[in-house]
Amino acid sequence: MKLKSELNQIKNFIIKITRKKNNLYNHLTFTSKSSCKNKILILTNVKNNCIYNYINEAIKKNIRAIVTDNKIDIRKVNKDIPILYSKNLSTNLNMLLDDIYSFPLQNKILIGVTGTDGKTSTVNYLAQCLSSKLIKKRVGIISSLGNGIYPSLKSTSYTTPPSHILYDNFKDFDKKKVDIIIIECSSHGLDQGRLNGINFNTSIFTNITSDHLDYHVTKSEYIKAKLKLMRQTSESIYINDDCMTLKKIKKRRNVKFIKYHFTEKNQIRLKDKIYPKDLILKYLCNNYDLSQEILLAILEKLKPIKGRYTYLSKLNKKIIIDSAHTPASFKNILKYIRSVEEFKKKSLKLITVFGCGGDRDKTKRKKMGTIASKYSDHIYLTNDNPRQEDPMNIISQITQGIIDKSNVTVTLDRKLAIKKALSKATKRHLVLISGKGDEKYIEEMSKKVPHNDIKYVKMLLR
Repeated sequence: MKLKSELNQIKNFIIKITRKKNNLYNHLTFTSKSSCKNKILILTNVKNNCIYNYINEAIKKNIRAIVTDNKIDIRKVNKDIPILYSKNLSTNLNMLLDDIYSFPLQNKILIGVTGTDGKTSTVNYLAQCLSSKLIKKRVGIISSLGNGIYPSLKSTSYTTPPSHILYDNFKDFDKKKVDIIIIECSSHGLDQGRLNGINFNTSIFTNITSDHLDYHVTKSEYIKAKLKLMRQTSESIYINDDCMTLKKIKKRRNVKFIKYHFTEKNQIRLKDKIYPKDLILKYLCNNYDLSQEILLAILEKLKPIKGRYTYLSKLNKKIIIDSAHTPASFKNILKYIRSVEEFKKKSLKLITVFGCGGDRDKTKRKKMGTIASKYSDHIYLTNDNPRQEDPMNIISQITQGIIDKSNVTVTLDRKLAIKKALSKATKRHLVLISGKGDEKYIEEMSKKVPHNDIKYVKMLLR
């Protein structure tokens, strides 16, 4: 009752300021950086030392009022405007938006996908299956691939966007009669409450290893963030039974747990596509009455995802471009390449081009160096997304994991490193370019430098 009263108070405040009762979302903004004129600024999860900068910036842009979960000292505010304090605003923001956006998730099937690796691919392949001519569902997706009705997606800088962007998409999905919404749920998004209050019919856990420790600090906190999705799932939870962390999770809820396998043998084909075959088959069998013939026809028509195990071959050069950037995914692809019969039969040598991102989890750098040296015959260390960090500092931390450095070449310029690797490669080599996949730029200092591994390699091969 207290929660309902608090949400009604905020809604009534917005109605009073705007003198509107419908389409209230048109009168809200969630950052002082955007257009603020005659709008109400909703501020959540802001550090106290920043809050007055945001408020006063918004005032300069003619904001009409503010709702925040920070207690405000009005003496630090440059203008006398209405300010509503709501203690639990950040926790309950999605419930407020659900009401303001007229409950856009009603009668929709929601699928949440989380994990350290494989989230984006799983979202994409499920969307392909469900929107195929054999199932004919209208599918909305929110993913690092993009947001929109599959396959027409708009690029995004988020994996799981902030709540107001989520609800803008939900409103659009509702307007366009979407049947199913698939959301890629990042650990950051779950931990920061961006998905609070959203009920998922189904959730899928691809794996949980270790990542983003720059943010979560400990692996247990990282796992805790991921498992929030479980508590928000009402019908069925699909768990990768090959993941030791997921195997240890106890069933705490009255929900159907479905185990599936994510092993190499049923998901990877050299020169072909990668897809989680066992998961897709189990999901389709559990939710749709499809014959074996139709299931196989759906799988047969799946298209590979650009930047996920993308194979290019020309002029006796064999290249694989992949987005693997965690120790687990990096090891999986290197190990698999080494195990492929074609690779072993031709006694190919493996050249690996990779780096690690700056301002992110530093603990993985040494590990990835160790993995690369175990499976590679030659390594080219280069920039990934150095961001604000010194690129040579990143490289030196990677090389701490490499015992024999005689087969390591350091070339910070990623284009030059790729060019050198291809020049070195003969018909007896395979080149793996890892870390960025189909990304369109390299983040360096405060710049986004245009670069795409796939396009650049194709240009070189021409």
